[in-house]
Amino acid sequence: MTTPTPTFQLPDDFWNHAPRDPSDGRLSGVLGINGTAFHVEALPVKRMHGYQVGADPLSESRLEGLIAEFNVPGFETVRINDRDYVLVIRPVAR
Repeated sequence: MTTPTPTFQLPDDFWNHAPRDPSDGRLSGVLGINGTAFHVEALPVKRMHGYQVGADPLSESRLEGLIAEFNVPGFETVRINDRDYVLVIRPVAR
């Protein structure tokens, strides 16, 4: 028996009011799942020589850490306002 994978779609305007760091273009927001708050961070990425890299030094540093942690060559991306991002979702620290 296969367990179904729940899916959800962020509202179209979720990123419209997201804080943007002008120096690197990261987006952030808060998402609630089953009553728990999660921080959602969108890291801007691009392709360089066939590899996924961060679009700026800070995003590259975060992406390198995630790639090392999960031992993968890269991640699926989501398109937001004509730019590719890797989404990182983690519980909010209290």
